[in-house]
Amino acid sequence: MDYKKKLQSRLYLAAAYMAIGLVLTIVAFVAKTDNDFIPFFGIGLIVNAILRFRQYRRITKDESTIKQQEIAEKDERNLMLLEKARSWAFGFYIWFTGTVLIAFAILGVHETLVQMISYSICLMVLIYWICYYILKRKY
Repeated sequence: MDYKKKLQSRLYLAAAYMAIGLVLTIVAFVAKTDNDFIPFFGIGLIVNAILRFRQYRRITKDESTIKQQEIAEKDERNLMLLEKARSWAFGFYIWFTGTVLIAFAILGVHETLVQMISYSICLMVLIYWICYYILKRKY
C-alpha cells in the first residue's frame, strides 16, 4: 500500500472516531442516563480524533512531511526502540502490579479488588506466552 494512501486511511479513521464520539455524547445527553462514563468517553474520543485528524491532515499536505513520517515509522532504530519500550512497559507492569497485589493482600484490602488484579496479571502473562510461541514458530 502506498504510504500516502495509508495516511489518508488514518485520516478517515480519525474522522470516523470523531463521528462515533459525537454520537456517543449526544445519545448520552439525550437519553439522560445515570452512566457518567459514556459522555466523557465520547468527549475524549472527539478530542483525540480532532488532534489526530489535524496531525494527519498536516502531514498529508506536503510531500516532504509524508516522507519524514514514513522514515520515522519505518526506520529500524525507531522500531527497535518501540519494541524495547513496549517490552520494558510490560515488565514494569507485571512487577508493579505483583508488588501492589502482595501489599494489598498484607493490608487486607477488599478481596475482589485483589482477585481482579491477580486475574489481570495472569491474563497479561498468558497473552505474552501465546504471542511468544506464535512468534517462535513464525521466526
